[in-house]
Amino acid sequence: MENRCICVIPLSLSKFSIEEPDIALLTPQQTPSFSHIDLVVDDKSKSSKVQQKWPIFILSISLIDLLLMIFALIKNGGLEDIDDYKMLGVSNVTLIKIGAKFLPCMKNVSHVDENKSLCGSYATIYQYYRFITSIFLHVGIMHLLFNLTAQICDGMVLERKFGTARVGVIYILSGLGGNIVSSVKAILWHDKIVVTVGASGACFGLIGVLLLDKIQNF
Repeated sequence: MENRCICVIPLSLSKFSIEEPDIALLTPQQTPSFSHIDLVVDDKSKSSKVQQKWPIFILSISLIDLLLMIFALIKNGGLEDIDDYKMLGVSNVTLIKIGAKFLPCMKNVSHVDENKSLCGSYATIYQYYRFITSIFLHVGIMHLLFNLTAQICDGMVLERKFGTARVGVIYILSGLGGNIVSSVKAILWHDKIVVTVGASGACFGLIGVLLLDKIQNF
């Protein structure tokens, strides 16, 4: 009887030792691989939400710039003499009449009062809307092409990544900031009869954001 008991005990122990690896396969040690897969899927879904297929704002602004250039040419009666206007464009008088930034139309400038007749039929100064309208006007065809190239190449990349609202705010605030800085410069340097147009400030804003994005993701 004692011999049988001694034989049974080792058999039961060996049975547990054989099945132990099967139990280990069911432990939660393999779960990190599944959680890693879930994290990758979540990251892709988040990035897909940010991406935007069509850069609506940049394309719309570029079209507006083009249409206003055509309107300026019609208003001007065609191109000015190429010897005087290398940018293949229109006169300063035409630009002032259609919304260029011109300080005598925006504040009291005593020694240039005679030029206020160019500010339109509103019979008032303080036309601060010119800070915005001048962003979409250009001196000539060459000026327009330079700015369109910059804002389309850089702006489309940014709008696809960050969305229409963000790029729109960056564009308008950069253009507005550029016009304010140029106005302060004109006042300090007593150069108050300069006519200012163009989207250069807005384009520099887009370029700056694009460079910051590249640096952060380097």
